[in-house]
Amino acid sequence: MTLTSSDHFTHWFRSVAPYVRSHRGKRCVLLIPETLFDPNQKQTLTTLTHDLAILHSLGLELIITFSLAPLIPDFETPRPVDIHSPDLTHRVAERSTQLQALLSMNLPHSPMQGAQLQVCSGNWVTAQPYGIHQGINFGALGKVRKIAQAQIDQQLQHQAVILIPPLGNAPTGECFGLAAGDLATQLATTLSADKLILFSTQAPLKQTDGTLIRDTQPEHLNTAQLTESTQSLAEGACYAVTAGVDRCHIIDPSINGSLFQELFSREGSGTLISAQAFESIRAARSNDITDIMSLTQPLEASGAILHRSQQLLTEDIHHFYVIERDQSIIACAALYPYPEQQKAEIACIAVAADYQKAHRGERLLAYLEKQARHEGLKTLFVLTTQSQHWFQQQGFTTHSTDILPPARLKTYKDTKRNSLVLTKML
Repeated sequence: MTLTSSDHFTHWFRSVAPYVRSHRGKRCVLLIPETLFDPNQKQTLTTLTHDLAILHSLGLELIITFSLAPLIPDFETPRPVDIHSPDLTHRVAERSTQLQALLSMNLPHSPMQGAQLQVCSGNWVTAQPYGIHQGINFGALGKVRKIAQAQIDQQLQHQAVILIPPLGNAPTGECFGLAAGDLATQLATTLSADKLILFSTQAPLKQTDGTLIRDTQPEHLNTAQLTESTQSLAEGACYAVTAGVDRCHIIDPSINGSLFQELFSREGSGTLISAQAFESIRAARSNDITDIMSLTQPLEASGAILHRSQQLLTEDIHHFYVIERDQSIIACAALYPYPEQQKAEIACIAVAADYQKAHRGERLLAYLEKQARHEGLKTLFVLTTQSQHWFQQQGFTTHSTDILPPARLKTYKDTKRNSLVLTKML
């Protein structure tokens, strides 16, 4: 975002405040891929650690691990691991030291100024051997057996950043290499993390036709036509969510500010895989009235819909339905049934300005049609002054006012808005 004026900055700052509050105290497990340790990616890794320091200063609890692929492979393509390999031991030490050094920066005129992060590591992961499969002994390739939750919780309470390399120790005195994706998932589930964040330049996920996947659930992602390069990434995210992680974010770290855009804006920057729908339709509640009024006031001012006072909304709230996106109300509509005539009125369809190009009005209308059918109603009608063509595209046809139930006909005449009447048979 380019800030061009103090007013712009103030508006931006206020808009992110709710997200800052909602993320304070949240626990995040972050998996850094091997590719970010490439010397050519030094600036990207440095910027990412700076952003992590800002998240920590905002009150987020951070648990960081990293991949050592291909030296320690994922379970999808297992290979034997030699824990005593000089390449492996050198790389574990090098990566751990590099991350700790970057998180310890304290340069003036940088996001790290005054951060003074405490980075802690320990023998908190107990491992067991992956074992012998189809006659192949996988050596020091291991699986997570136990995570010392109480000890890690204690360090987080002291505001430390937890750094856990993909290694685990066994009661026998042995050390095992751990698949990074499995380790990150086990950390997230055991520590009751609110988020698992995977970094990849393949984010956001794409389907083969180029369609971006911004938010989805495992059951939908498993049937999506994904590009080959993102298939394994999607499988890892689905595995994490299926295992009990509430939300898994896939973010491209090479995009400046992508981490902040993903966490502190409605649209995000990557792909969110969640156990439950990120955006859902539900019946409105009394505490939604202020948000509904914010949606309807611009349309009321233009004369597109009838003005509803707060008192009237309070009385009618049981007729309203809303689309909720990440705890924000972005659309609303009402269904007023007239059971004696087996009819219902669709009213007050309003969608927030930033969300008007993704067919949310159509989704709400389809949902209300389903509700009306469930209640045994046969005909929908709508009164409109400015949206005739949109409703006609949804299958409505113009009709005379004699289609209106008697009670609604009286209020129609009283308002003197001269609205067009459109109907749709269910």
